[in-house]
Amino acid sequence: MPLYIRSNIPSMTAQRQLGIQQRGLNTTLERLASGKRINNAKDDPAGLLLAARLGKSITAWQSGSNSLKLGLDLINTADSYLTIMVEDLERLYQLASDAMNGLLSDSERGLLNEEYSRILPEMQRLALNTKFLDQTLLAGGMTVSIRVGEGTANNVTIQIGALTYGGGGLAISATSITSQGAASSALQALSNAFSAIGQVIAQVGAQGNAFTKSADAQDALVENLTAAKSRIINADLAQETTNLTNQQIIVQAGISALVQANSAQSLALGLLQSL
Repeated sequence: MPLYIRSNIPSMTAQRQLGIQQRGLNTTLERLASGKRINNAKDDPAGLLLAARLGKSITAWQSGSNSLKLGLDLINTADSYLTIMVEDLERLYQLASDAMNGLLSDSERGLLNEEYSRILPEMQRLALNTKFLDQTLLAGGMTVSIRVGEGTANNVTIQIGALTYGGGGLAISATSITSQGAASSALQALSNAFSAIGQVIAQVGAQGNAFTKSADAQDALVENLTAAKSRIINADLAQETTNLTNQQIIVQAGISALVQANSAQSLALGLLQSL
């Protein structure tokens, strides 16, 4: 084989290959240290772009899921107040029914009316002052739109029908049970109130069920999107530790090859010394 003293091509080849292997070893060490397969755009440009798009979707759907759950909290708050109001209506209806008993005197009906007249303002207070943040829930009703996902199409509307205490749905504020006639009128007004509040309860309950299922579905979506992003951008530590071992062996072999290539020129010097 030819021997040169001005150019050591085998050494140059060994240095180039050693640089390539060292670069691979540095990349593996970086992945192990960061836990990410893609640390720079040059690692995987397409993968980085796809991971960024998935990250955008994850943020939108996760934020939307939080908004949806906040809306569900609003509905649950209204639901809890409606439950209390139904219990109050049941008690009022029972008192009015008792007052219809012809064996009672008006003075005895007046005793029943003491409790009746104390429940009424409490119902009024609940109807007028039930709020979630700054939203009044029952008095006058409410309609609010919230963004629950990615894109303008992912908006939902929360609606709660009006429960106007002094008239309309809850026209019971002026009722009393101090006489049979008054009790009869109260029973009719209370029956109307049951119908009105029943419609709102059905509306709130239906939205609560729908939003609960939607929140569960969106949580599953966020979970799957996160898993997809993880597979793209995160490092497989089992694979990278195997790569590390292989690259360390190759680098050590490259260093040995470089030492041998550098010793080739000494052979040429040996030939010159023999002259």
